[in-house]
Amino acid sequence: KVIDGFKFYCANILANDVKRYRCIKNKCPAFAKFDSGELIVESLLDHDHPKEQDNVLLRQQVSNSVKRKATNQMNERPQKLFLAEKERFDITSMTKTDVSYVSRVIHRARSNIRLKFPHNMPEVPVA
Repeated sequence: KVIDGFKFYCANILANDVKRYRCIKNKCPAFAKFDSGELIVESLLDHDHPKEQDNVLLRQQVSNSVKRKATNQMNERPQKLFLAEKERFDITSMTKTDVSYVSRVIHRARSNIRLKFPHNMPEVPVA
């Protein structure tokens, strides 16, 4: 979850379905509590670090979305997945480095779910 340019993660779920989000930086004291309707119940948004740049947050959103689609649609070309997400997020400026990050994310995600060759007879699937 991104609040005011800072990234938060769901730390725990409290009573009455209140979710407590903490800043992703380990030593940062910032947090926010949301009820089930996604309204802020309580918050402390005093960070001890600068906020992330907008282009970095956008690249991370694109790479997460592309990674999810790459593992679900194994037959699609990586470039086709990337261009579709680029249009969806309406990205006009991505550097060559950003594109290489995204392509590396796709490759890493797909290589983790590829089937391994069996090493012995019990591992061979029966048709």
